[in-house]
Amino acid sequence: MRTFAGHEVLLTLYKDISMWLCTWYVDLPACSFSLSIIFPSLMAVEDCYRGLDKEPDNADLHFTLYNLLKFNRTVSLFHLEKAVENNQEKYGFFYFSAGSEFYNKGELNQAKKYLWKSVELNPSDRDACALLGEIYRKENKFNTSVKILKKGLKYYPDYPVYYILMGTTLLNNGSIRQGLSYFLYLTETDNEFTELALFKAGLCYLMLGLYDRAIEKWTQLSRKYPSNHRGPYALEFMDKIK
Repeated sequence: MRTFAGHEVLLTLYKDISMWLCTWYVDLPACSFSLSIIFPSLMAVEDCYRGLDKEPDNADLHFTLYNLLKFNRTVSLFHLEKAVENNQEKYGFFYFSAGSEFYNKGELNQAKKYLWKSVELNPSDRDACALLGEIYRKENKFNTSVKILKKGLKYYPDYPVYYILMGTTLLNNGSIRQGLSYFLYLTETDNEFTELALFKAGLCYLMLGLYDRAIEKWTQLSRKYPSNHRGPYALEFMDKIK
């Protein structure tokens, strides 16, 4: 017996296409091209639901429907969850993929939902923890962000993303000295965040009133990354306030 969700989706599709065909569309080349795209997808959906009638726990069929039914988010995500439920090893990664996609769309609550699902399946999911930390930071939930990032650091103590996020979160929360320690860690080695860490370390020193150290970090930034305009601007600012 086909699932209710499957019936609803197919009925909606067939209804929409029938209505469209009844509008006396006269551009035959465009019509033919459109039909060549639509109907194979419809047939694939129908075939998948037929397969699920026989194998309701088939993870591959559920995952295929997740991709085919992206236009209907509720049904699509239902099939993603079924795919993961029935084959976590093969499809569990797609919880992070879904969470990341929602994050990029600005749908933070949905992003958190699927990122947490990813962490539940794999507590050491490096990127899911990092993205959750960034989301909670954006929501000004600094304590939650720090807690998640600390958990990630236990599994990946050398991952620079955690250090830049932790330093930024602590700085945003007013914990300047703690944030500074994470930025300084990044300035000691060459990594993708060294440039930004030098600037933020100087900013921390400025906020602490340690102007000479701020100048030291921003001078280092200017010399090591001459194309970065933050260093010269920051030094010019220091000249004005000293």
